[in-house]
Amino acid sequence: MMVRKKSRWLTHVLLVILIIVVLFPIVWVVSTSFRRDEAAFSPKLFSSRLTLQHYKDLIAPEKNLPVLVQEMQSLVSRAEPFNKVSREKAEELIEDRIKKFENYLNETEELIQDSYDAYSKISNALSERIEDVKLHISSVLEKIEDTTKKELEKSPIPETRNLSIAIYEKLNGKSIRTTEYRALKDDLERLVGYPVDDTSSFKEALFDLELIYNREIGLLKDDLKKLEGEISTLQSELSKFERQKLEVEEEIIERQKILNVLKPDVESVVSILKDLERMLQKIQESEVESTFSYDDATLRNSLSTLIPKLKAIYTKISGYSDLEELSFKIEEMTNLLERMAKLLENDENLTKKVLYKNFVQSFGEVVPTVEGIIEKLDDGIEEFINKAKKLKSLNNEIVFLKAKIEGLQKKVRLMEEALSEKEQMVSQAKRYVDLKVFVLSLEEKKDTLESIKSFNNATQIKLLSVYKVPKGFVSYYISEHGNDDFIGKIREMTKKLSWVEDYREFSRRMETGYKNALKVLEDSRKVLNDFKNGYSELLNLSFKGVFVSSEHLQMLYDLVKMDFVQKVLTNTAVASRKAGTLMDTFPLKELKDDFKKIDGNLYRIAQMWEQKTKHYFLRWVMNSVIVAGLVSLITTTVCALAAYPFSRMRFWGRQYGIMALLLIQMFPAIMYMVAIYGLLKLIGQFLPFLGLDSLGGLIFAYLGNIAYNMYLIKGFYDTIPSSLEEAAMIDGATRFQTFYKIVVPLALPILTVIVILTFIGTFNEFVLARIILQDVKNYTYALGLWTFSTGAYETEWGLFTAAALLGMTPMVILFLSLQKYIVGGLTKGSVKG
Repeated sequence: MMVRKKSRWLTHVLLVILIIVVLFPIVWVVSTSFRRDEAAFSPKLFSSRLTLQHYKDLIAPEKNLPVLVQEMQSLVSRAEPFNKVSREKAEELIEDRIKKFENYLNETEELIQDSYDAYSKISNALSERIEDVKLHISSVLEKIEDTTKKELEKSPIPETRNLSIAIYEKLNGKSIRTTEYRALKDDLERLVGYPVDDTSSFKEALFDLELIYNREIGLLKDDLKKLEGEISTLQSELSKFERQKLEVEEEIIERQKILNVLKPDVESVVSILKDLERMLQKIQESEVESTFSYDDATLRNSLSTLIPKLKAIYTKISGYSDLEELSFKIEEMTNLLERMAKLLENDENLTKKVLYKNFVQSFGEVVPTVEGIIEKLDDGIEEFINKAKKLKSLNNEIVFLKAKIEGLQKKVRLMEEALSEKEQMVSQAKRYVDLKVFVLSLEEKKDTLESIKSFNNATQIKLLSVYKVPKGFVSYYISEHGNDDFIGKIREMTKKLSWVEDYREFSRRMETGYKNALKVLEDSRKVLNDFKNGYSELLNLSFKGVFVSSEHLQMLYDLVKMDFVQKVLTNTAVASRKAGTLMDTFPLKELKDDFKKIDGNLYRIAQMWEQKTKHYFLRWVMNSVIVAGLVSLITTTVCALAAYPFSRMRFWGRQYGIMALLLIQMFPAIMYMVAIYGLLKLIGQFLPFLGLDSLGGLIFAYLGNIAYNMYLIKGFYDTIPSSLEEAAMIDGATRFQTFYKIVVPLALPILTVIVILTFIGTFNEFVLARIILQDVKNYTYALGLWTFSTGAYETEWGLFTAAALLGMTPMVILFLSLQKYIVGGLTKGSVKG
């Protein structure tokens, strides 16, 4: 009986998915490191525009034109790093840089001329093979036309009413000379029932359709537009009232602050009046009388004047919650004065009491203060009340406008729903009309194509107008009818004509870039020759202690940095990018190499003239190797020594000691970063090589991941038989000898793993390094990678991925070097049987 093999298709599918998920990032990184296009925004995983320039810039950056000019200026001025060179050496270095500069100019001229020759070859080929080009474009247009006609045949003829609306919308504002009229003439005549051959009959037909349009949709749209206009007007008024409300509220708050400033004075007066009231009560209870009565007319007049005024103020402010505390104090003051007035009225003998004179005098001193408060309150309260009334009026207006707007918006929503339903009914008719117009547009553009006899600027404009018909239709169709399978097919076919637009831009940029480049090269040679003839005198002055700066070099720097960049590179960069695109889309495939040559030449020119950011990549990698190497060695050594007692010795706290260390290790490093920063800042004041912005300080900060590694090594030690050590000790070995001659060789696998893991983790660590290191020269590899992803305008993906791949080298070398110890350690350190 045959054994039937089980189907494992699901396993195979999962494996394929896993491989794709794992390999895709690796493939993307590798391919991007060789690309010179926008890899992050390209739909293609692989590109034909490849270069090794990213690796060159990282490993051996080229001294291009901006660098040469800066170095010559530094040599003339004896600035760093050339401030200590001799006169002869300085002249030799300047001559060397002048020669390199001239070589760059010559190379640029050769490349720009070679590119222009290739461009001329392409233009000539287009002129010679214009019929092939026309045939290519015509075949694409025919395919688009056939696809559209098939779609049109599948579309049912719309109802008369819906078709009338769609045709009116399409023809309204058009004339009989337009493509739309010619495409829809038959349908228009069928709808109106009479010939439409001239402007007069066309206007009459449109008038007839307008009646149907207005009845079904037009009037509704007009009403909707009026309502939206009314809502817009009301919203403008509402915004105006809300702005006024904010202004009034601010004024009320300011006025309230002014009134509340009086609260301490009012409280002080209330306190004094309470004392005076108690004093008057004591006087009333007193039995000692004076010989003469004291005249208190002024006191009684003050009371009769102050009480009504305070009552009036209280009446005004008692209704405002914002002034509740102040109104309470005013009421209290009024009550105190009324009670004192009542006491004076009810007891006529008070004027004869001994202390009454003192009371009247004391009250007389308070009266001016009370009058001052009343005066200030009168002024402030009137303004406050006026503002409050205005605010109330504004609130009423705002509520009314909001209610009105809400009511109109409800009407608009209902009308929009009704309009949407009617437009939905008309949508198929609109699509039918759009397809008919598009078909005729294609036919007319084919006629335009046939009229082309040669290739020139006028021809490019005609070809561009041909391409814009399907391109514009795709955009219009998607906006009006959405994205469906039909328009997807049209879009894909239209892409085959995109080279027309790309070539038009490529041609324009090449012509402008070439002309400007020759002018800048000519100017650069003139300035360089002048500098070459006169720099010797500048050097003589400089070496005699006079600070000099070459005007020629400044002009040369402006030519390189400004004129060439603005007038040439802005054009050649676009031309290069378009050439890269045309390599794949241009119909004459035999010209692909010419586009590739132009692309490569223009890219090389950009590398010679562009100012590049200075990187310290090799130094960053070396910093990381030093830091990761020392950290891994120190960590492994300390952990190997510390784990041995926990594995072999018995002492108090052994069981819980390592657990305590593990618990501490469980807290995330982010928790103690502030403490580490403060500690390194303190240490750096006494030991700068262990402080902030130093590799020593970074190594010190990394030496904290010991507990976990110690626990791993301790677990491995536990698997080594102690009988091996006992046998060695019987033979006379010390405890330490058994450790490094028996235990360590057998523990090499775990020690190697600790070294590798610690090295990799430290090599790639970012957060602590970002906090501790400030000088770009002290950056580690991970920080260096970060600088490539934080450009002022764009991420340098090419440099980023190339640096990522080069940065893997130390880790790969380490792993390959130590892998033999992982296995070899398993067989070392054993005793004879």
